[in-house]
Amino acid sequence: MPPPPSSAAFFVWTFIEYAIHRFVLHNGLYFSRDHDAHHAAPKALIGTPTWVTMLILIFGIYLPAIFLLHLGLGLMFGFGVTFGYLVYTSAHYSLHHLNLRNDGILYRWKRIHALHHYVGNDGNFGVTSTLWDHIFGTVARTKKRSLV
Repeated sequence: MPPPPSSAAFFVWTFIEYAIHRFVLHNGLYFSRDHDAHHAAPKALIGTPTWVTMLILIFGIYLPAIFLLHLGLGLMFGFGVTFGYLVYTSAHYSLHHLNLRNDGILYRWKRIHALHHYVGNDGNFGVTSTLWDHIFGTVARTKKRSLV
């Protein structure tokens, strides 16, 4: 029996998170400016406007899923993606604002994400999963050496 659409959607979310972070926030026109500001001041509450997120979820996730999977399964898929987004936003906030102990998953995510912020923003695009960074070869494991 295949996994429920909400579980599959949570997995799909990890790819969406990676792709948006890598290709839109680091290479896009409008959103990359805000994301650059986030990199300059990681504790500042800078992010995608809520109305933009809602439009993306409705028109990019829910409506296509309902059209392709019909109402019940489409809504389940949309809820799975939304749950993934909520995990991401909660985790990302925690990574930048909480003093995390060094024995939990959030601390591991914080260390991985810190490499993205403070070593060079050309790797570790996944916040809640490193799967796609491994698949696409964008894992940043150590500090870059100085050219001096």
